[in-house]
Amino acid sequence: MEKPSKRPEISVPHLETLPVFVVFFAIGISAAELFVRDIAWVFCSLTLFSIMLSLPDFLQKFRWHFLVIAALSVGVFYALAKVEPGYDFAGLLKLDGVEGRLTGTFRGEYHAGKSGSVSFKMVNSTFEFDEQLVSMPALIDCRISKSELLPEPEQLYSCTGKFSINQVGRAPVFRGTGLQPASNSFNRTGWLAGTLQQKIRDSLKSSLPARHAAIATGFILGDTSGISREDRQLFKETGVSHLLAVSGQHLMVLVVLLTAIFHWLKIPPVSRSILTILILSVYAMTTSGSPSVWRALTMYFCLAAVLHLEANPSPIRPVTIAALILLLYDPAILSNAAFQLSFAAVIGILYLRQPIERLFNRLYFPINLSRYFAVSLAANLATIPMTALIFGTVSLAAIIVNPLILWVFGYILPASFLIVLLSVVWPTMTLLVSPALCLVMDGLIALLQSASKIPGHFFYVGNISGITIAGCFALLLYAVSFVNKRDIGQTENTVTGIAITRTKPEANSAVRAPAFTCRQADLPALAIEVDKPAPPDYRLSNPFRNDRLIRDIDTVLLGCRRRPIKSPAQSSSELLPISLLSIDNQNLYHQLVDLDSGSLKLEPERILQAHIYLMSLVGGEIINRIGYHLFPPPQPGDVRVEHVIRDRHLAISVLADSLLNSQLLTRATDESFMLIISRAQAIYSRARNQLERMLNGTSQEVLDQHLSLRRDLLCWCREFIEFDIDARNSKHNDLRPEQ
Repeated sequence: MEKPSKRPEISVPHLETLPVFVVFFAIGISAAELFVRDIAWVFCSLTLFSIMLSLPDFLQKFRWHFLVIAALSVGVFYALAKVEPGYDFAGLLKLDGVEGRLTGTFRGEYHAGKSGSVSFKMVNSTFEFDEQLVSMPALIDCRISKSELLPEPEQLYSCTGKFSINQVGRAPVFRGTGLQPASNSFNRTGWLAGTLQQKIRDSLKSSLPARHAAIATGFILGDTSGISREDRQLFKETGVSHLLAVSGQHLMVLVVLLTAIFHWLKIPPVSRSILTILILSVYAMTTSGSPSVWRALTMYFCLAAVLHLEANPSPIRPVTIAALILLLYDPAILSNAAFQLSFAAVIGILYLRQPIERLFNRLYFPINLSRYFAVSLAANLATIPMTALIFGTVSLAAIIVNPLILWVFGYILPASFLIVLLSVVWPTMTLLVSPALCLVMDGLIALLQSASKIPGHFFYVGNISGITIAGCFALLLYAVSFVNKRDIGQTENTVTGIAITRTKPEANSAVRAPAFTCRQADLPALAIEVDKPAPPDYRLSNPFRNDRLIRDIDTVLLGCRRRPIKSPAQSSSELLPISLLSIDNQNLYHQLVDLDSGSLKLEPERILQAHIYLMSLVGGEIINRIGYHLFPPPQPGDVRVEHVIRDRHLAISVLADSLLNSQLLTRATDESFMLIISRAQAIYSRARNQLERMLNGTSQEVLDQHLSLRRDLLCWCREFIEFDIDARNSKHNDLRPEQ
C-alpha cells in the first residue's frame, strides 16, 4: 500500500526589510513636527542604541522591533536635522501690511471655504512691491478671499494682497485676491533645461492653435498656466488632471519611444539604458519638477539596474528605493500632494492589479484586455481616497474615462515631441503633423465633455479626516490579503508543481514584460519550496527531471559571477543577428558571445554557465513566440516546473524544455511549424543531455561539444524567429490586404 503523497507546502516570503524601514521612516518624518530641533540628538542616540541591540544573537527574535524603533527615530532625527532655521521675524515684520504681488509654487493641499475662499501653502515664492523683488525664505500661508480657480500641485500661481505677520514661529500669512496661474520660470531648471523648455513652448505656440498649444504644453512640461479655466475644470471633473502633471505615464511613453529608436539603431542594451536615463533626466529637469517624475525616473533606474545586474526582481523594492531617495533629498516632500498621489497609484497597481485581473478573467475578458483595465482600475481605486482627502472631491467618471484615453495619450505625447523636433529641422513638415494632432485633441476633449454629462460623475465630499482615509486603505489591503490567501489555499489543494511562465508579448514589441510571473504572488525570488514525492513516470534519462542534478547546477551557477563585457563581440552575428532578439535576450546574447572559445579555455569552469546562457537565450525566444502558433494559446499554469530553481536562466531553460515536451504542441495546426519544432526538440534534448558531462569535467571534448551545439542552436533560433515573423506578417496581410 502506497503512502499518501505529502501535500505541497508553499513557503511564503518573509516580510522585506527595506519597505518596512521606509514606511516607518516616513512616519518618523511626519512625527517630527511634534518635537523641537534642539532634541534631535536624542533620536540619533535612540537610533544607534536600537541598532546595537539588534546585533546580539540572543536578541535576534526582537530584531523587527528594533528595526521599527530605529526607523521611527532616524526619521524624526533626519527631519529635525534637515529643517530650515526659523524665520527671521525681525526681517519679516517689515513686510507686515505691505501690499504687493506674491508669486510661488503651490505645494501640499488646499482647503476651500463655503464662501468661495481658498487657503493653501506656497513655496519658492517671491514678493514684488514698489519695484522691489524679495525672495521669501520659507513657506507662505496664502488665504485668498474669493477665487474661481482652485490650485493644482506643483503649479506656479500669483496673487495680489498684503502680508499679515504678527506671531513668532508661525508661517507668514498672505491675504490676497485674484489668484492666477503664472508661467514657470527657469530659476530652478538651469540654462540647458530652461533653453529647451522655452524652445518647446515657442515651437508648440507657432505650430498649433492657442487652445491646443496650451494643452500640449501642459502634457509635455506639466505647465497648465496657458490652459483656460473651462478646460482645467473639465480635466479635473473627469479625473484626468494627472495627464497635466508629468509622471511615470509620461516617462513610460518616452521609454517605449526611445527603446524602439535605439533598438532600430542597434545600440547594445547597457548603452541603451544609460542613454535613456540621461535623456529622461534632462526631460525631468525641463518639466515643472513634480515629485512624480523624479519617482518614475528613480524607479526606471532601479529596474534597469535589476535587469542588467540580474538582481532580485522584487516589484516593491524600486518603489521603496525611489521613496527613500526623495525623502532623503527633501523630507518636506512627504506632504506634497503629487508625491502622495504618485506613490498611491503605483502601490495600488502592484497590489490591486492581480486580484482585479483575475476577476476580469473569470468574466471571460481577453487576457490583454483584462490586464489593461486592471492596471487602470487599480490606480484609480488607490488614488480616490487620497484625492478625497487632499482636494475634497471624487470623480467617478475617471474610472470610465482613464482606460479610454491612455492609448490616445500615447499618441499625443510623441506627436507633440515630433512637432517640436520638426519645427527646428523641417518647419514645413509641421503643417502635416499639426492637423492630425489637433484632430486627436478635439476628439479627446469631446470624449471628456461627454463624460462630464454623466449624472454623479463628480461631487464634493468636504473635509474628510485622515483616519477615515486610512480606514479605506486598510479595507483595500485586507481585501487583497484575503483574496491572495484564498488563492494560495486553493493552490495548496490542487497544484502539483509551481507554475512559472513567461507572458506572451505582442509581435515585434520593443518593450517586454517582466521575465517571470508567479501565480501565487509577486515573490521576491524564484526559489519556491515544494516538497513532494517523485511522480510514477519519473525519468532519470532526462537531466531536467533529476532534482539532484538541478540543485547541483543551480549551486554552480549561483556561485559563478558574471564577467564584465569590455567590448561587444561580433563573432556570432552571422548566426543570429541581435536585432532579431527580444530586448531582455539581447543583453544575454552579449554575455554569451563574450564567453567565446578563448575565454572558456582560460576559464573552463564557465562552460556550464555559457551552456545555460545558450539554452536560456533560445528557450526564451521559444517561450515568447510559440504561443502565437498554438490555438488556444497557453495559459499560466499549463506548464509546470517541479523543482526549486533560483537561477533565472536555468529556470527558463527548464521551462522551455517542459514546453517542448508537453501536450500543448498538439494544439498546432501548421505542419511547417511542427517540423521546425521537432528539430528544436532534438537539438534541445542534445543540449540538455550534455549538462551532466559538464558537471563531471571540463575537457577539450566538452568545450568542442558546446561550441558545436552553440552553432546549431543559434542557427535554428534564427530560422525559428524568421519563421515566426513571416507567419505574423502573412496573417497581418491576410487581415488587411493592400488595396
